[in-house]
Amino acid sequence: MLNLYCISVKEDAQCVLRYGPHNYDFREGLMTFFKPGQAITVDPTSSDVKVGYSVVFHPDFIRTYDLANNIGSYSFFDYEVNEALFLSEKEKQQIRTIEKAKDLLSRSQLSVAEIAYQLGFEQPQSLNRLFKKKTSVSPREFRRTIGFNNL
Repeated sequence: MLNLYCISVKEDAQCVLRYGPHNYDFREGLMTFFKPGQAITVDPTSSDVKVGYSVVFHPDFIRTYDLANNIGSYSFFDYEVNEALFLSEKEKQQIRTIEKAKDLLSRSQLSVAEIAYQLGFEQPQSLNRLFKKKTSVSPREFRRTIGFNNL
């Protein structure tokens, strides 16, 4: 599973990809678009790809740009994560909450506590625990890594 955006063009791929519950045959070549959280596997009987190009980037790289707000409107990124991972409603809600928190951390000057309350947490520590569990960094560390040091 990638936690990155990936756009790839491959020529003469000679491969079969498993994307969600289905297999897709790309014997002539392929162009793929993946968003964070999507699961993909390559059939083990497929041959190596000899020619191709990829652009791979982390969602936080574009978070403060207009593209971050609009990328979900591109239909080639529409395949939902839960279709591949069979996530529970609780897990899907946690992912949405973390994404909203990241957006607020990167675009606003609200404190972490204010963001926690805005997202419906009774205690800021609850957001801190969930955020760290899902991203491996605290909200403050996340804010620092994207260069937002105003608070």
